[in-house]
Amino acid sequence: MVVNQNYQDFFIFMQSFNIQTLMILVITQFCYQDEAISHPHGDSKNIEINYYVTKPPAEYSSNLNNVGNFNANQGKIYTCLQPYTNGILSPIDGVSEFAIAFNIISATDGRIGVYESGAFNSVGNVGSNGARLSCSGSYETTTGIYTDTILINSSLVETSFQLIDSTILAFNLLSADTLAKSSALSPVEFIPKKNSKSMGVTDKITVMFNRSIFRENGKIELINVESGAIEKFDINDSTKVEIDGTKLSLRPEKALISDKNYTVRIPYGTLKDSEGQGYAGLDNYQFKTQTDIAFLIVGYDDTSLYETVESFDPSAKKTMSFLNSLSAGQISSYKIYRLNNISISGSNAMSLGHLEVVDAALKGWGVDELSNYFRDKIGNPDALQSPTVQQREVLQDLRQWLLDNQKGAEVWANSALGMQHYSSWVNDKVLKFSRPAYFLLDNLKLPAEFVPQEHKVISFILSDPGKTNFSAAASNFNALGGSQWSIKTAEGLKITHDQDFFYSDHSDPFGDSASELLLNINTRVDVHEAIHTWGHAGHDTDPLMVGYSTMSQAGGDADLQFRRDPPTYPIYNRVYLMGWLPESAITTDASLIRDAADPIVWGQKYLLKVGRFKYQELYDGQWFQYSVPSLQNQLQACKTTSIVTAPTATNPSYDAGNLCKPILKDKSCGTKSEIFGLPETMWDFRSCDFIDIDAELTRELFKSYLEDFDGEYNSAINFDALIMEPADASLRNYSN
Repeated sequence: MVVNQNYQDFFIFMQSFNIQTLMILVITQFCYQDEAISHPHGDSKNIEINYYVTKPPAEYSSNLNNVGNFNANQGKIYTCLQPYTNGILSPIDGVSEFAIAFNIISATDGRIGVYESGAFNSVGNVGSNGARLSCSGSYETTTGIYTDTILINSSLVETSFQLIDSTILAFNLLSADTLAKSSALSPVEFIPKKNSKSMGVTDKITVMFNRSIFRENGKIELINVESGAIEKFDINDSTKVEIDGTKLSLRPEKALISDKNYTVRIPYGTLKDSEGQGYAGLDNYQFKTQTDIAFLIVGYDDTSLYETVESFDPSAKKTMSFLNSLSAGQISSYKIYRLNNISISGSNAMSLGHLEVVDAALKGWGVDELSNYFRDKIGNPDALQSPTVQQREVLQDLRQWLLDNQKGAEVWANSALGMQHYSSWVNDKVLKFSRPAYFLLDNLKLPAEFVPQEHKVISFILSDPGKTNFSAAASNFNALGGSQWSIKTAEGLKITHDQDFFYSDHSDPFGDSASELLLNINTRVDVHEAIHTWGHAGHDTDPLMVGYSTMSQAGGDADLQFRRDPPTYPIYNRVYLMGWLPESAITTDASLIRDAADPIVWGQKYLLKVGRFKYQELYDGQWFQYSVPSLQNQLQACKTTSIVTAPTATNPSYDAGNLCKPILKDKSCGTKSEIFGLPETMWDFRSCDFIDIDAELTRELFKSYLEDFDGEYNSAINFDALIMEPADASLRNYSN
């Protein structure tokens, strides 16, 4: 038996407790359960996170993202193991990766035994390199040999064991060899990955090294390969260059340009390790940024307004020119893809959508509030509740009519029952909640060469020469946990990853609109939906109908009426919601404010703060004021109520307390208590001190609420709270 000193450590450790033989869990055969057995040290739901996931030290440059681990406090080895037969992976009961815990049976003899077992990583968690967690261990059934890579203290050790007792699953150590650490300081991981094409334009650039790194002197370069433009990062500028242990992150001053190739260069001597050894440098790290928008044009009823990519290009160019202007040049790139027309007709899609919603109304809008598309209609007073006998009879009649005619209910409205009930309640209480667009998109398959992640936003442009128009909406492939949509890859696989998209129907509902008018309507709708996908979830409120914002809930039609080119979009939204402009665009000096109708120039002032949650801006010679109580709802809830939180089916670790923590002065303040007999827990922050949101409002704080907390929607940001009104000079004095 060959045993090095590192591996002897855990046997010596066990002997220090004078333990000759440990009680082990008797497992009569090498067969593993589909579910993890009860864990003696924690919740079985977190078994993998707590014990079975160990990142190898960076200095080893291991190709594994997860290795076995000797836990000295517990005297156990936690690892993942795969069973093989004659060198071929051999799943047991459909499971090929097993979480295994070993106890030390005999320190003297190097003998271990299986303590517990269960399925490993059934939810598909990934490691730090973005790949699925690896299994470092393997067991060959024909020889009874188990091999593994195990972290002992700070050393990686390659081991092999021989099965000696199949009744209690005991193994003897055959060999243990410590792996050599990398001799030179070197990168082991890149985010984004080398040569990837999916870099977000506002993302950080991260390089992970094989050991801890320290600053020396020099400048790191970020080079736009096409233009040759260079941004330099002084290694000692901690605002742009973050160093945390083995990780180096770059924060570009401005968003990168989309659909461009970039190279990162780190000169020799810029970094060093703990022993003063300098880094040799990096000059071959290249990646490409995402394209801003992919327009996927597709006709239904086997026809389209755009039969070629070229025919859609004028609309794409106009939409992109608007977005480019509104984003201060940050949205600039697009690609057009032509999909095969789909055969389903508009009337058939409408009938399927109406049939679905009628069935939902008859069933009380369902019971599953997690994956049910109509979940928000359960108890909603705007939706039909507790239908009368007569109402059920009407809906049953409509249901049969839809099945027989395969047309939308607006045609049924001309029937005897339809004329009595369609306008009075059927349309407003039932049909307006339908989703006929689902049945169009359900028939889509993306082109084989199309990779969604290489684009920031996906846009499905629907059309046919008829008068049916399915409007437009923004969504996400992962909406309702991936159950809302059924859009598929070329191979027929349903797309469920987290990525925003919108659809927009360009068909003319009147049939005779002037081409210029139709172009203006369609492009403004596309801009509106694109802004939703960029981060503006709701709409701006405009009680006076000034038509200022293209996201206005009330007056947006004025944008179209007066042909504003580009459409208007408040500066506050561009700073906080989108991050298109920096916070330096805000001032309290009205004399510095530039007119937002002119091309936006980076570094100038466009937003005037005039009071508590009140701002003004100048557009085309007219001052506009708006109030922004965006975070007030969340603040009030955290100050006055107990926050009840519970795990969900999609996120068992969800904690609603995280909604309050960003606005606490002391982030550790607050108490959490169990609710007896229930899975819910309760946070109490009522004794805590909170920040002055208005005084401390930043893009980072705002962004923390724009993004989901623990994968769950929160309503902290009131997207409908931007209340616009014309302003006179008397309101232009800053005062809280």
